[in-house]
Amino acid sequence: KDYAQRLFSELHCLLAKQDGYVGAQVGRAVAHRYCRSVCKLDLQASHGGGTSVKMLLTHDRQYLIKQITKAEQKQLMGMAEDYYYHIRENPHSLLVRIVGCYSIRMHQWSKGIYFVVMRNLARSSSGARPVLRMDLKGCWVHRTVPDLSPAYLAYVLLT
Repeated sequence: KDYAQRLFSELHCLLAKQDGYVGAQVGRAVAHRYCRSVCKLDLQASHGGGTSVKMLLTHDRQYLIKQITKAEQKQLMGMAEDYYYHIRENPHSLLVRIVGCYSIRMHQWSKGIYFVVMRNLARSSSGARPVLRMDLKGCWVHRTVPDLSPAYLAYVLLT
């Protein structure tokens, strides 16, 4: 199932325009590129930290596909419209760019599998690469980072 298809499609086109794509056919071009990208996955699956969350990269490394729970899917759908408007009004936001939310249900599984498709922040169309990566969670246990100077952090956030 494709959740909030119209909203995420509009968001994807908005992101393409923010990246500098122009023309009347932006929507079709974005959809075509997206389908080509997500139809072929890098089978080197990775697991999210200490959890059993599964993540995959598309073969061209443009998108990250992350498994989520049904509760996370419901929460995302509850704030999807606000998320769209936030990204539209704040193009330089550091929030991840979610471009799709889906579920798959097969007969041999009693429950569906939910997942989101996100742009890979490490593969910016502008050519910018992250200088620093942090895993932000709601838990402080065993999550430390060396002290960084405010000047360095300002450089990281502004570049």
